Amino acid sequence: MTQPVTHSSIAGCDIRCVVSVGGSVREWATLQTISISTARTVVPVRALGDTLPVGFTRGARTFAGSLVFATIDEDEVTKLMGIYQQLLRDKKKVPSDYWYDALPPFNVVVLGANEYGHKFRQVIYDVVITNWGATYSVDDLLLEQTYTYVARYATPITIGAINRGSVVVQHQVWESELQNLA
Repeated sequence: MTQPVTHSSIAGCDIRCVVSVGGSVREWATLQTISISTARTVVPVRALGDTLPVGFTRGARTFAGSLVFATIDEDEVTKLMGIYQQLLRDKKKVPSDYWYDALPPFNVVVLGANEYGHKFRQVIYDVVITNWGATYSVDDLLLEQTYTYVARYATPITIGAINRGSVVVQHQVWESELQNLA
């Protein structure tokens, strides 16, 4: 007898993102949107005299995306730069002038857990910020900071299950994941 297939969804409110830079781990609580995409160069191979390709070669792959933050008290990436600044101060190497492009590559971990105990994890490795932007509008109630990035690699979503429970389970999952990152 076959087991019935069960499906579970995780909504945006069930997700948290944490960032790891220089051994420090912090949650990005004001991250509203994160996007991840990949592109790969594909070139047709043509035989002499043929108009149609006989095959295709695959070239370099690029991972990229965007980060959109709600600006509450200060920009989240500025806070991350504060961690980096402290790391540099500890090593007595403080750059005189920098902005988001002075950050070393960092990892972003997307964690999700719903009220039924289903969880997922995705990691974006070696994120490098490429562009910055901000939105200020009289039609919106909040200000936003936007960043685009490139990354070395992004894992597929890893799905797992834990004991069923209440919303408290979400915090237990996040805490254990944060312990694994530190």
